[in-house]
Amino acid sequence: MTRCPVCMVQLNDTIARLSDHFYALQLKNDADHIMWLNRYIGKQRFGQDELELKFEKFFRTASLKKGLFPTL
Repeated sequence: MTRCPVCMVQLNDTIARLSDHFYALQLKNDADHIMWLNRYIGKQRFGQDELELKFEKFFRTASLKKGLFPTL
């Protein structure tokens, strides 16, 4: 299982599910999730498909740096 790095909710092991979770909370203006997105993904608001691509790139890069975040 993958956990959200902000709220630790368990999600299935896909980038799509994680990006859907962040997208939904972004639409609800959840400050903690938005701060995480601003810090690690980008400061602009992304559409759902674009956010998924950004997550794929982020986790691919993070896995190369080992230990930053759990790999999916």
